[in-house]
Amino acid sequence: MTEQGQALHNMSAPPRSQIQVAPNRKPGAVVQVAIPGILQPHLDWKQYIMDFCEEDTWEDLMAHADAVLPSTPPMPPFFVMGAGKLKPDYQFDPLVTVALLARTAQNLCLLNSKPMYTFERLRQARRLNDEKVIKHLTTFLLDY
Repeated sequence: MTEQGQALHNMSAPPRSQIQVAPNRKPGAVVQVAIPGILQPHLDWKQYIMDFCEEDTWEDLMAHADAVLPSTPPMPPFFVMGAGKLKPDYQFDPLVTVALLARTAQNLCLLNSKPMYTFERLRQARRLNDEKVIKHLTTFLLDY
């Protein structure tokens, strides 16, 4: 027997690891979480977002965005939203979009955190493909 053959048939120690083949993971629904056109130059961003959400005042927008996320059944307290290359199929209601972006820092959305309705937060464009989150929120098909 060659040295390579001996190494393959060494039964003096049991294996310490296993290899499992992962199931075929097809990407599910991908939702765009972004306010389209927010990065236009010379834009009054607060007025633009109020028009996007069809709200009259900034205070109304914040109050309605705070109330729009469902509390029951409970959503995960945090989840990751990427800025990846997945092509989105759906979008959320404008108020849901604002509510999620206001609670997102980088790629992490913390639902229990205090929302920050700032330009830095609301200008983000993210993609969400977490079915545990999407199933709790109403989506609309994107028109291309």
